[in-house]
Amino acid sequence: VNRAYPAGAPTMTISGGTISAEGADGKKQHIFGRGAFTISGNAQINASMTLEGDLYADGGTISGEVATTGAITGSEGATGTTTFTKAVESSGTIEGGVFEGAVRSRTSYGAQEAAVIRGGTFKGKVESYSSIENGVFAGEVESEGTISGGTFTSAAGVGAVQAYGWKNNSQQTWDKPNASVSGGTFTSAIPEDYCADGFVPTQNDNGTYGVREANYVAQVGSTKYESLAAAIGAAQDGDTVTLLKDIDLPATAVVEGKTITLELNGKTLANTADIWEKDATYDWSLISVREGGNLTINGSGALRAKENDCYALDVQDGGNLTVNGDASYVGNIHAIYVQKGTATVNGGSYSVQQKYPDAAKADEFVLNCYDANRANGTAKIIVNGGTFTNFDPRNNKAEGAGTSFVAEGVGVNYENGTFTAVPKMVAQIIAADGSSVKAYDSLAEAIEAAQAGQTVMLLADVNGNVEIAANKNLTLDLNGFTLNGGTGTAKAALTNYGTITIKDSSTAKTGTIKRDDNGTVGETSYYVIRNQGTMTIESGTVINNSGYRKTNPTGSMSGSSLICNGDCNEGGTLTIKGGTFTQNNFIAIKNGALGVLHVTGGTI
Repeated sequence: VNRAYPAGAPTMTISGGTISAEGADGKKQHIFGRGAFTISGNAQINASMTLEGDLYADGGTISGEVATTGAITGSEGATGTTTFTKAVESSGTIEGGVFEGAVRSRTSYGAQEAAVIRGGTFKGKVESYSSIENGVFAGEVESEGTISGGTFTSAAGVGAVQAYGWKNNSQQTWDKPNASVSGGTFTSAIPEDYCADGFVPTQNDNGTYGVREANYVAQVGSTKYESLAAAIGAAQDGDTVTLLKDIDLPATAVVEGKTITLELNGKTLANTADIWEKDATYDWSLISVREGGNLTINGSGALRAKENDCYALDVQDGGNLTVNGDASYVGNIHAIYVQKGTATVNGGSYSVQQKYPDAAKADEFVLNCYDANRANGTAKIIVNGGTFTNFDPRNNKAEGAGTSFVAEGVGVNYENGTFTAVPKMVAQIIAADGSSVKAYDSLAEAIEAAQAGQTVMLLADVNGNVEIAANKNLTLDLNGFTLNGGTGTAKAALTNYGTITIKDSSTAKTGTIKRDDNGTVGETSYYVIRNQGTMTIESGTVINNSGYRKTNPTGSMSGSSLICNGDCNEGGTLTIKGGTFTQNNFIAIKNGALGVLHVTGGTI
């Protein structure tokens, strides 16, 4: 049979026998076909074949080259093995048979289905431009497509799979990233950049190689990592490490020597195996920020330490930690511990599951510093926001009653066992036991809300004129800030009709009550404090500059007293135990006819 071009697309079946096509020059000639071509019965085809249809073979040998735009289906096994002794090219599916020569699998232009190798034994070189799904490959394989299965054995010194365009027969690496491997077994390692998306190289227990689905947990830029430690290790100054899934940490993740951001991205960091000093390397927490380290944590999610094991976060050796967002941080004894360095808390919720052994102090260490370093200023916690379970960051008893971690202007609200830090507040109500009650952005509102025996503490300077109602019994703690009654109005900075104690708890004793009168002729000045109730002043500064000399013949003085006590029908009781009272040009303390004045201390 030399050439056959029958009309239409007929089929041809050869069952047994031998077909030889040899020209006068001794070269084998072609068998052409446009339909299906079937070989069975161990037929021998000693001719090259060019087909525009499918080739089906059950046994038999084809000793010429084969090129087809259709599928090649051969057989292997007890019913007979189809052997192709020369080069084969197919733009359809290759499945079954033994191929001793080179094989090329390439999708034809305009083809409705892609070329694919789904099975067979390949002893020669294979060039795949589409996909390999299965088969046994004992020769070189060059791939520019996908590999999802098969067994690949490399010759000595040659990689099991090569990229198309390899340079020499001894090359071990692929020249360009055109292949995409998601399955198969190989006798040489698969380069990482040739793995399909979501896959990474692996070595099997039997010494062969393959790929596996990657368990990416974190990402830096466009690069993904299978451990948080690897992502942090790869991150450079200014980089952000973004979590991709929940992580069970096998050891403390350490940040040192770099400035990076951790975006929790709604994920959870936890540990199911103990971390606490696992390797005797000061591993105390899920994440530790150490020397030269500067870590900012953003986003929602959680850090949840194994119960009875470690903290959520720690800072050592002068590191810096900043926590933003609304994530949950659950530790044991401490949620955050600062040995040396600074932790700034701007958000998040904090609690402990393993409590401090002393039940009376069970939750008093949720945030904690190493005592000696806190005392010398090298360990700091600064709270600007966040919520804390049974822990008052403004009254941290673990560091000493009244010790505050909150930043200036930050108040604390308490409700149902939760303390919430709120920035930009003006006044804080404090219970008789020293715990925070609620913060306000107005001093007047705080005074109105305060209950008997509570303290209203200033968190910022206040400009205004404040009145204490007759039914009030409270303490006003200046806390180093200033209450300024202004000038030009006939109102005291503080008018008291109730019962009040005034003090200044600040270390520098800079708490002040004042007006801005300046002693100019004709000005409208007024008292700084007018007391028509019961007032005790323990500390603080009261100051004004009221008073000027009249131009009359006697040169008498005109002005307003610094403090007026009981100059009314109701009278008033004023006890001065301490403080500094300054008004250089006029009366400092005016005690009315019905006023009662006790002075046991202070400087007037």
